[in-house]
Amino acid sequence: MQIPCSHCKQVYNKDALKEVKDTESKKTLYFCCNGCELAYSLLKSCNLESFYTKLGDNTLQTKKLQDSKVATNFNSINFTQKYLKDSNGLKEVHFIIEGVVCAACVWLNEQILAKMQGIKELKINYTTHKAKILFDPNETSFQQIYDEVAKIGYKAIVYDPQDREQNDNVRNREYYIKLAVAIFCAMNVMWVNVGQYSGFFSGIDSISSNILNLASFILATPVLFFCASDFYKQAYKGLKNGVIGMEMLVITGTTLVYCYSIYAWLSGSGHTYFESVCMIILFVLSAKFLESLSQKRANDNLCKLNAILPLEARKENGEIVSVYDIKAGDTLLVLAGEMLCVDGILLSPNAHLDYANISGESVAITKELNEEIMAGAIALDKPLIYKAQKSFEDSSMSKLARLLKESEFSTPQIATTAFKIAGKFSRIVLSIALLSFCYYYFFTQSGFEYALLIAVSVIVIACPCALALATPIASVVGLNVGFKNHIIYTKADFLESLAKADSIIFDKTGTLTQGNMSVVSITQYSGFRELLGGCALDSKNCHIDLEQSEREISQNLDSHSCHIERSKISHIENIESKQSLEPINKASIKDIESTISTKTRQSRSFFSKETTQVKQKEKGFLYALLKHNNHTIAKAILQSLYKDNTELDSLKDLANTYNFKDFSLIPGSGFESYYNNTHIIGGSRAYMEKMGVSLLDSNKTDTDNDITECFIAYKLENEKSYTLAYRFGLKDSIKDGAKDLILLLHSYKKKVSILSGDRESVVKKVAQTLHIKDYKHSKTPLQKAEFVKDLIAKGHNVVMIGDGLNDSLALKYAQVGIAMGSGSEIALQYSDVIILDDSLKSLSKAFKIAHKTLRIIKGNLLMSLVYNVLAIPLAFFGFVIPLFAAAFMSLSSLCVVLNSLRLYKSRL
Repeated sequence: MQIPCSHCKQVYNKDALKEVKDTESKKTLYFCCNGCELAYSLLKSCNLESFYTKLGDNTLQTKKLQDSKVATNFNSINFTQKYLKDSNGLKEVHFIIEGVVCAACVWLNEQILAKMQGIKELKINYTTHKAKILFDPNETSFQQIYDEVAKIGYKAIVYDPQDREQNDNVRNREYYIKLAVAIFCAMNVMWVNVGQYSGFFSGIDSISSNILNLASFILATPVLFFCASDFYKQAYKGLKNGVIGMEMLVITGTTLVYCYSIYAWLSGSGHTYFESVCMIILFVLSAKFLESLSQKRANDNLCKLNAILPLEARKENGEIVSVYDIKAGDTLLVLAGEMLCVDGILLSPNAHLDYANISGESVAITKELNEEIMAGAIALDKPLIYKAQKSFEDSSMSKLARLLKESEFSTPQIATTAFKIAGKFSRIVLSIALLSFCYYYFFTQSGFEYALLIAVSVIVIACPCALALATPIASVVGLNVGFKNHIIYTKADFLESLAKADSIIFDKTGTLTQGNMSVVSITQYSGFRELLGGCALDSKNCHIDLEQSEREISQNLDSHSCHIERSKISHIENIESKQSLEPINKASIKDIESTISTKTRQSRSFFSKETTQVKQKEKGFLYALLKHNNHTIAKAILQSLYKDNTELDSLKDLANTYNFKDFSLIPGSGFESYYNNTHIIGGSRAYMEKMGVSLLDSNKTDTDNDITECFIAYKLENEKSYTLAYRFGLKDSIKDGAKDLILLLHSYKKKVSILSGDRESVVKKVAQTLHIKDYKHSKTPLQKAEFVKDLIAKGHNVVMIGDGLNDSLALKYAQVGIAMGSGSEIALQYSDVIILDDSLKSLSKAFKIAHKTLRIIKGNLLMSLVYNVLAIPLAFFGFVIPLFAAAFMSLSSLCVVLNSLRLYKSRL
């Protein structure tokens, strides 16, 4: 006795089926495999039992899929390491869903998978057919997810760039075959149709007419049932889940025409339209094929970053290991021409690296011992050894690849409305088609054939696909063009947000300016001689050679300090070189002589014998103090302490003799540290005044120009007040492309502001140079963040652009945060848009791409809506036959695709 499986409806011998008693309905159920039993239980628990009513007499291939799944062990260690990523205690997996061709497929997969226990996040991208799932491994597994996808008629292929290319080739090969068959049949059926029309006007006997109709029938049948087979499948899946898409409209129209043509042929009561069936399928299939090629082209560059990542690494002993086995602290060897797979610290004396994979600029960059090097760089002319700081998954290139992958799953907000319209559009079209048939058949008495052709024309000419494609294609192209120009939008949403922003806020240092400051003036007050065992004069006096004081004092002394100012000073040892110093009032000479005389005995020996040695010690002391400070000002001061690598090595050795502890940065203000219980602070004038340091106001040089100040002071263990040691004057230059960027933003009608922690005169100078009217100075990180929050509270769309050091909170609060940093850790952490080459020219391109993409999306939506508003009435009133309706429908989709691809050719 043979009975069907209760789920898949396949017929088996009763003895081969598993018998299960349903406790609720008291019915006896039979299942051919565990998969069918699981599927039945799943649909029942999700209240989707109406599925079996919709299934009718059709059968499923659940058992076949269940049997084929064992080919891959999804629980193996290698699979888990390569494809399942940890994310806050959850597992993240990416895979391609084979068979997704419209929004209905996305909806179906989302509905079924979202009901699975353990799935915390689910996103499916229409354009790339990729799915991203975040699931709890304690509640479910990828094996179960894979099975669930298979049960509803799709196939899940875990994503890999090479696998994706292979799958694209297979899919395109199918398109080629079906397209070739459709072209062959359509061309031949048109020749047959020529004979039929000739016979219509010149006369033709019934036997010849039937032979021609038979030939048309033979040619049209494979086109409808083979070339359009995917349309039938997707329409069927959509109907099962209450979704009507473009495929349903195409299949409904062509099937009606095909059935009517058979009736007309056999009954001899009308004209046949087999040629319309072939041409409609050919036009639609051609449009889908071109759409597929466009998607592949847009996707290729987005996969490029994943493709270039190395899969193997070489340990110091030469052992080849998987990149996934690398741990922080491992010592790795990289041969010339090979790529660094993880971030690390250089252990070789030096190395020449090419960072073109990150910044796009193929320029050799030299790195020295103990400097940080980034994954993705290529060793140029010799091997190098370095210590891994992170695992492969946590390295910068892997993070960039993940961000690029993440961007594909997001959709601009403008797409939401389009999808809602497209979801209801097909139902409206079918309703209009039914209305048109009833109107022409019952009210105007135009006959069944004419009414049917009008209804088919309405169905075929409508194009929800153009609406559905309007946003995804343009978004993917925008992301792709951005990546080609060294820009990564971490979400497609930020294309829209960047274009719609009305307030653009810049940090100054390192953003609008180079951030590579140079020391142009140094004022030494007490120095660090008191800390280093030497003699210290009063903080209001300078260290000079007393034997020269009387004859040079009228020319060489300031009333309070030795101030040395040059156009560019790079070495502290030049401070006491013979240079012209600022003249002073002679009335103060006696006061200075008096002060100096009180120090003569204890200072004469010091200045005449130990000046050079102590100066070198102070340089070493300063180097030890500032070497752990990554701020651009600290780096500039460090660079001013030495001339070449030989002197740098000497300084490092000297710096190693000084032990500082508890070093910490005070964001937006300065730094502090301790040396032998002496508190040392450094930073801006405002910070010094806040800490109670006397800055000798009579010596306020450079406060009214574009010089940035940095003071260093210390407080001995038993003292209450700080002693001022040094004042450094530094200058920065405007970045290339800054003026063009500001002009571009002004042309977009955006308000541009500068929000800086620097003093007013410096910020004002930069603002005036760049023609920025609104600027704020002396702002702390918290004040910057509050400023951004206030703007957002007032209804503004804010973009914050900074370096990520002192403005991380502001970057976080802004609708779009951009941290300039060449793919650095800070930029990756705080950026919504990443500028890989740290260039303002690329930042300008980021705004241009965003604006052009949004403009194209709006154009696509407008084009689709106008087309349907005009085309459907034309079909309704009988101005368009089904053949031309199919051509127009296909043309509308192609126009949307081609309009999106224009972004590739646009000038940035």
